[in-house]
Amino acid sequence: GFSIEQMERVISVAGECSHISLNGLMTMAPFQVVEHDALPVFQKTNELFVQLKKQVREPRKWSVLSMGMSQDYIDAIRCGSTHIRVGTAIFGQRI
Repeated sequence: GFSIEQMERVISVAGECSHISLNGLMTMAPFQVVEHDALPVFQKTNELFVQLKKQVREPRKWSVLSMGMSQDYIDAIRCGSTHIRVGTAIFGQRI
């Protein structure tokens, strides 16, 4: 993964590589202890997603915003998530 501060450089370097196609962002918020704890992370990631779309080589392909897991996916969807990870909700807790 990359920090927010690294993303502009990553976009720039990837844009120079003809065999790399960036399609979006994925984030994992800290584990939610209280409902809506992850909301600020999702809001900031969505803002970054919109900002970086202006910088990628192929903005039409910049369509994936993957964020949200079983405990916080509703807030993720509200913040524009296109992909969620809900394994625990489907398969239960890991042993």
